[in-house]
Amino acid sequence: EYFDDTLKNTEDVEKLLEIKVIAIIPLLNLE
Repeated sequence: EYFDDTLKNTEDVEKLLEIKVIAIIPLLNLE
């Protein structure tokens, strides 16, 4: 069960990173 929780947390972190990257790309394009 602990492993499942860790795996889910990793997926959540990856989603957050994707959201941050998507948010940053437009800022880079403005320069």
